[in-house]
Amino acid sequence: MYKIDKSSAPSMVLVQVIQTGSMTRRLLEVELFAEDTISRIKSRISESTKIDPGMAMKLIFCGRALDDNTKIASLDLGPMTNLTAKVSPSESTVDASWSYITPETPSNEIDCGDYSSFYVFCKPCAKVQRGKLRAYCKDCSSSAVVFITEPEQWNDVFNSATKLFVECKSCDAERNVEICFKCVECGDVSTPLTHVKRNSKHAECVICGETKKVCVNLNCLHVSCIECFAAYCETLHSQHNLIFKPQVGYTVGCPVYECPAYVTDVHHFYMLGVEAYQRYQRMAAQMFFARQTERQYCTYPECAAAFILEEIDDESKMVLCPECSKLFCRFCQLPGRCKCDEKIETLDESLVKKISKQCPTCKAPTERTGGCSHIHCTQCQSEWCFVCLRLWSDECQWDHWFE
Repeated sequence: MYKIDKSSAPSMVLVQVIQTGSMTRRLLEVELFAEDTISRIKSRISESTKIDPGMAMKLIFCGRALDDNTKIASLDLGPMTNLTAKVSPSESTVDASWSYITPETPSNEIDCGDYSSFYVFCKPCAKVQRGKLRAYCKDCSSSAVVFITEPEQWNDVFNSATKLFVECKSCDAERNVEICFKCVECGDVSTPLTHVKRNSKHAECVICGETKKVCVNLNCLHVSCIECFAAYCETLHSQHNLIFKPQVGYTVGCPVYECPAYVTDVHHFYMLGVEAYQRYQRMAAQMFFARQTERQYCTYPECAAAFILEEIDDESKMVLCPECSKLFCRFCQLPGRCKCDEKIETLDESLVKKISKQCPTCKAPTERTGGCSHIHCTQCQSEWCFVCLRLWSDECQWDHWFE
């Protein structure tokens, strides 16, 4: 468990500031000292956001408002912990220059109704909507069907071709069933969101502490309101702070630190908006590619294609780029020829080695002239640490971000 540094050096924590009336949000990095009280943290937040310190503000951790006299040292804060500061719109004045964390995220306010069982992301509506399940005969596409074996869980629905059968009144025979989900509002075929559910137990959001009719639940004991969960995912995506699960790919875990639950269907990231979901797909593809041991990047700047080598002779050094059809050495990365066996090093090459470090993914020499140790490689797009020469991680962020 991550602990606040007992020394004089501050630790950093992410605080999501919510103006509850308009649901506008801002993400701040706030310095924390072991002896800080919640009252002091509120004052720092007020100074950063130009909120009057005398106005009402609640600082929330795991869905519970913290007492002003509580000390930071008494809290178990993990490196992915987000605190939430809620400010009443009727009692506060917020600077209009706020840069909101999710400016393109669509509104996720849902008219949940009294009997909604399914929720979907509807692209035409550009938001989460109530959904309806529709079943059709797989042979004739007729909707005049009666289930012989009914679905009992989500897996039955997604594997309906092998598990579910219907009696088709049009074919007058037993058939496989085709199941889809549609938006209640516009009727368009939409993506089902299995983690979005009715909050039948009136549980409080673990991020902001409010109780909403519809929540996100990752099949654990913790629930989040849709707005808070979207902001949480946006934060992790922007930091490339994803976890890899073989059956799912790159995803995010439960907002509660050390809870093992995670998003099992990445289509839920549509809640951030279609453009944000497309950015996530590109980022996940890059991160997956970086895990491959036989990955290669074309060394020609005008190409820079990424590809995986298959069944290559270990003694073969020259590689033909499948995109631009040009040769380069897969070891020394020299275009057109290989210099691996050359022992003479030029003055320029010696200087580059002296003042730079190699990207751990593509070995591109990189010089750091200032700023933090978080490096974005322009050659292969990897995120890595200039101090430990590994892909960027939580440990890098908390241990030597500014070394």
